[in-house]
Amino acid sequence: MRQLLPLVFFFMAALRICAADITATLDSSDGSSGFIFKDSSATEVGYIDSDGNLTIKGGLRLDAGGVKCATAEMLIVDGRVGIGTTNPEVALQVDSGIVSFTSQSAVSVVCNTSFTSILGATKIPFSQEIYDRQNEYDPVVNYRFTAQATGDYLVCACLYAPNVGVYELDLHINGVREKGFAGSSNYAGGYASGSRVTHLTAGDYLEIWMYQGVGALAVNINSIHNWMTINKIN
Repeated sequence: MRQLLPLVFFFMAALRICAADITATLDSSDGSSGFIFKDSSATEVGYIDSDGNLTIKGGLRLDAGGVKCATAEMLIVDGRVGIGTTNPEVALQVDSGIVSFTSQSAVSVVCNTSFTSILGATKIPFSQEIYDRQNEYDPVVNYRFTAQATGDYLVCACLYAPNVGVYELDLHINGVREKGFAGSSNYAGGYASGSRVTHLTAGDYLEIWMYQGVGALAVNINSIHNWMTINKIN
């Protein structure tokens, strides 16, 4: 009988256990116990606790399917993440494809109606939305962008007002005039365009104003040349 035992163990090691469902019950439900996976040298390579947390000591490779995290769930990576590469050199390295952050702020609006520019400051009524991913822009009443999240935002704008003379575009944050955004191209008016990265705290609002020293003037608008975009970049 003892001579047969090695053969029995050999065949048991070679078998694969197949079942529709395999259930294993742990003695806790708070993560204090779990299953430890070890390689042939008794080195721990993985662990899943009784709270459902999975720890992998090596790399996680998905040949099909994907990883989905719901609102109350999370994916924690202590090392580096590579997309299209097996040897990422930075925290997140993408070597192929296009990365899209669909939940990031992204706004594109145009000014498609003429308005009157008064002596001094006039807010630009960018009244038509091309897109507004997070519903942060008001195109009806205040013509302003209100940030939902704290971060850095890239603001770009262009205005064509050939009958105004010398003017400039300025950025207002929470009703306060910031540094000059863009001056007109020449003394006969024309284009003014500019871009700037600005930091906004959640709840801050942003507007583009026009400054000129001539007096009340009608600004004839063509939406092809009069637009603003805002994108959260950080």
